Amino acid sequence: ERMPKRTPKPLAKLKPIRTTAPKNKKKKNKTGNHQRVKSKPNIITFNDDSTDKTNTNVGPVPEHTQFIRNFHTIEKYKNAVQYNPTLTEEEKRTKVEEYNKELESLGGIKEYQKASLTGESQKQHNQFHSGEWVISELQKSKVLSNGVDKLKILDVGALHVEPYKKYKNKIDITGIDLNSNHPDVRQIDFFEFTKTVQPETFDAVVLSLVVNYVGDPRKRGQMLQEAHQITKVNGLMFLILPKACVANSRYLKHSMLVKMMKSCGFDLVSFKNSEKLTFYIFKKTMSCEQLENSEANKEWARKVVRGGQERNNFCILI
Repeated sequence: ERMPKRTPKPLAKLKPIRTTAPKNKKKKNKTGNHQRVKSKPNIITFNDDSTDKTNTNVGPVPEHTQFIRNFHTIEKYKNAVQYNPTLTEEEKRTKVEEYNKELESLGGIKEYQKASLTGESQKQHNQFHSGEWVISELQKSKVLSNGVDKLKILDVGALHVEPYKKYKNKIDITGIDLNSNHPDVRQIDFFEFTKTVQPETFDAVVLSLVVNYVGDPRKRGQMLQEAHQITKVNGLMFLILPKACVANSRYLKHSMLVKMMKSCGFDLVSFKNSEKLTFYIFKKTMSCEQLENSEANKEWARKVVRGGQERNNFCILI
């Protein structure tokens, strides 16, 4: 005989798929009484290395931090003009001038350095001058007392050179800055200055809060390379960076910076941290000719070395 037709169940009567944990069920224990059994909840877990576990509460951005960000953004746009193939040379010059005016309206490198120092104790902030630190380190290493000739020191981004003047019989100081407001500090761009200087001229080069001031990561690397060219063999480089550039960057950390400096012909002598700054002393161990033929001389590209949402994007490219 013919099979009877089956009518499908209406959709409304289909049992829904469980999306939540089942309710606690009861079962009898050995005594016959009911006890509640806890069921495991459906928990989704994530293993996300990009989460910054050190700071989950993101508050308002401090004023000095926002200032530094704005400054770097303008610098980045200014440097990008050079690589824009759609602009004529005249248009590039006009754009660069406009961005320079914006930087000047913010206060230039003076305000930038003040913002970078925000967070230091008031005593450190009032007394800080890279020259004081450089001289104290030279005294510790007895370089000032051992030398017969005057030490030739270049201080890049110097606001003034007063600390060095106390040792005018032992130090021949050259201070340069993009926007000098001091008669003893020459107003000139570092990259223009190095064109006028013979290789291996200085016993020490001081780069205090200037590498991070440069907006283009390639120019930062170029600054380190050119500092090597004008430093004497066994001469010193004093490098000061905001602590966050090394301790909280996606693309740079201490060990990487030391290797990077090695590829530029410098070996690490010492380093220390303050509340907001990192202080490095490097020694030039290879001449320009030796470095050119050395296996240590290599390129450094952008590479993520540290995860986290609250990281900054500071990097140096060589």
